[in-house]
Amino acid sequence: MMGEALSEYLSPGELHSLTGYARCGQQSDWLSAQGIPKRLDGKRAADLAEDSASATKLLQHSSAGLVDKHYRTKPTKLKAVR
Repeated sequence: MMGEALSEYLSPGELHSLTGYARCGQQSDWLSAQGIPKRLDGKRAADLAEDSASATKLLQHSSAGLVDKHYRTKPTKLKAVR
């Protein structure tokens, strides 16, 4: 371990091994259920939020447009029309 930089974050592989899940939401739920504190990185946190306003608040950012442009990677859910 000499010469390796330590990180406060687990790698995706380490997180998968620990939780048994590959998806961020499931990993987050598992960590919460185990009482393990967690801190999400920006992209994942923004994608877990339901809408742009929630993502902006979660990231503590002042510009919703910037959050949408740089952090939101999942498509917006469309509402069904009858």
